[in-house]
Amino acid sequence: MTATAPTRHPFDEARVCVIGPGFNEPVMRLLGYSRWQVEPIPDVKAAAAEIECGSVPVVMCGTGDWRKVVEISRRAPHPPAIIVLTDAPKDNEWAEVLKAKACYLDVRNLDAPRLFSLLNLLWRVWHNE
Repeated sequence: MTATAPTRHPFDEARVCVIGPGFNEPVMRLLGYSRWQVEPIPDVKAAAAEIECGSVPVVMCGTGDWRKVVEISRRAPHPPAIIVLTDAPKDNEWAEVLKAKACYLDVRNLDAPRLFSLLNLLWRVWHNE
């Protein structure tokens, strides 16, 4: 009898980087028991190396950092999808975020099914599926 390797799920290596301390707790709470590997990163400067190497499919950041994250991601060989998190939406900011080809999420209304749907979609797009 020969042993077979366990079947790998496509999301086994799914990573999401969360920049800054403000949203780590709600994201970890929602994704803590999922296949998503959540990597808290203290600031944009620390995240730049991860983003520029092109190995991160999704980056989450707050409204104060998103422009810098978009700028850094444009230099990446395989840019990540960017999710801008807010707990105080501002008029027209969502339109500017969408124009930059990022997603805008209000964490006050965030639940696991919505977040999983978005992350899974972004992961598939990142992997060209």
